[in-house]
Amino acid sequence: MEWFSGIILVLAVLAIAAWPVTNALAKKKAAPPPEETSDIPQPEETEAVVKGKMIAKEDYGSPKVPNSVFFYRVEFELQGGENIFLDVPENVYEALQPGDAGQLLTQNGMFLDFDGRFGEDLPENTP
Repeated sequence: MEWFSGIILVLAVLAIAAWPVTNALAKKKAAPPPEETSDIPQPEETEAVVKGKMIAKEDYGSPKVPNSVFFYRVEFELQGGENIFLDVPENVYEALQPGDAGQLLTQNGMFLDFDGRFGEDLPENTP
């Protein structure tokens, strides 16, 4: 009968030791998926017209080792009348002309695509 009491005692100790682990796993399963709580802004699409283009040169480095970087900026007039400047890749800068109209796709203030001409298709689960 002592061996039976020993087995019960061992099982009780194991159950008490396993409780925090199983409780944590249950809470973890109840958490929403990361994509639902993500702080990453979703891409935004709006009608826009190319109003103008400019190249900005920014110098950096030192007098002994000067260096420069060029930014290709396009001004878009959005559907509501607001004008915004976006940095774009050089090939996009060269391809867009003032007066071009289409769907401007941005995310967090960054250029993604214009009228489906330059970007890649978005995943199907993107709203």
